[in-house]
Amino acid sequence: MATELLDSEIPSELTDQTTDNISHETLRGAAKKEAFFRKKEENFTPFSFKRPDDLPEGRRAHVRLCKGSLVRGTVQILPSGGDTNIHCHPDADGFWFVIQGKVEWKNVDGELLGVFGPGEGIMVPRYSRYSFNQTGDEELHLLQVVASANDGSKRRVGIGEQDKNLLKTLHYNYPGEEDGLAGENR
Repeated sequence: MATELLDSEIPSELTDQTTDNISHETLRGAAKKEAFFRKKEENFTPFSFKRPDDLPEGRRAHVRLCKGSLVRGTVQILPSGGDTNIHCHPDADGFWFVIQGKVEWKNVDGELLGVFGPGEGIMVPRYSRYSFNQTGDEELHLLQVVASANDGSKRRVGIGEQDKNLLKTLHYNYPGEEDGLAGENR
């Protein structure tokens, strides 16, 4: 079912009010809308995933794929036995999707929410407390896609005692940023 936008929901860039574009031409109506869309379409971002060649055996990593004004995508790599602490994301709804391996997902009470393999995943609402761990023999590659509220809330909040080994997570940059390793636990 299609929905109609209310006037208050339409970005000012798309209204019929006169505005100056980047080249300082005065635009109205259809020309203004076209200029708006063309500017946004300059930001298409192709990406691909490959396990980093320099990732040491047994280390966990986040390989940053892409980011927009609201959405960002990362592949988390967890070695055999890898896990996360109980935590939540106050700033984002997200989903996790298994590319390779298997993951067990638990709620704050330790209750199993599911075991997911390739082609399966879970949607996690903002503020929901959870943990997950790699299971089985194969290294876990877990696609994480989050949409941020951009309201100043923290990205990740640990619940209870936190395992200091997780601070050894390696982070690889988004495409277009400086190549290679971005650092640990950023």
